[in-house]
Amino acid sequence: MGKYIKENYAVPDHRGEAEYASWQRMADYVDAMVKNQELVGQTEIVHYIESICNNRYYHLFVSVDGRCTTSDDKLYFARLGIPIDGSTGIWSRCNEDGRLWWSGQKEMVKYFDLNGNDICLVRKFDALSQIYVNSIICNNLIIDKKVSNGLNIIVYDGVTQRIIDCIGINADADYTFVH
Repeated sequence: MGKYIKENYAVPDHRGEAEYASWQRMADYVDAMVKNQELVGQTEIVHYIESICNNRYYHLFVSVDGRCTTSDDKLYFARLGIPIDGSTGIWSRCNEDGRLWWSGQKEMVKYFDLNGNDICLVRKFDALSQIYVNSIICNNLIIDKKVSNGLNIIVYDGVTQRIIDCIGINADADYTFVH
């Protein structure tokens, strides 16, 4: 339809003009909602990882849980930009500017303010199980992780300003994709 109008009518292009900025923001928002819906419907892990890595507005929170480490090449660490060095912990990756933050392999608490949404990453040692437990909290609500041994990824969209998805890759079940 847009092509037809462009070819048959003289309609001025107002992209980039300040008085039409709200139209562009709304167009970006609708585009983001469509892409987010496509992501949530994704059933193939390879396509899912490519989608979250290629969207510049996504901020990813990646938690390596249970007995897994970044040396496990079946968990897509290289594609996520996480060093493959046998470490554990929580990573934060901002696709827009390429920033990568890591909790380290110790106890810690780290806060992120994403467009007024408070994200808190917590890493504590559990003496009973003798492993570190990672938690991701958004606006005082703990985000349910999908797997206890493997990789959990939380996807935050900077355009819609919300967490849009949470997935897991289960190391105990032949690296299955858990939505």
